[in-house]
Amino acid sequence: MADVFLTVRVVELGSAEALLEVNGQRLRWPREQLPSGASVGDSLQLFLQNPKAPAADNAPLAKAILNEILTDDNPEEA
Repeated sequence: MADVFLTVRVVELGSAEALLEVNGQRLRWPREQLPSGASVGDSLQLFLQNPKAPAADNAPLAKAILNEILTDDNPEEA
């Protein structure tokens, strides 16, 4: 099975954790593992990968990461 991603929305930011929402479900996530500059209301992509599966085709993941970098809305952070 190929890598999968889910689009999540940041609904709360605490000092140590963020609360993310996906398909009506909520997920607590370590705040330091969010992308820098993430704020409440932002949409993020959460990538899922099976560590036991061979990483034969990482092209879709690489493309998504490059697109995120190239379409950064905060160029002053670069």
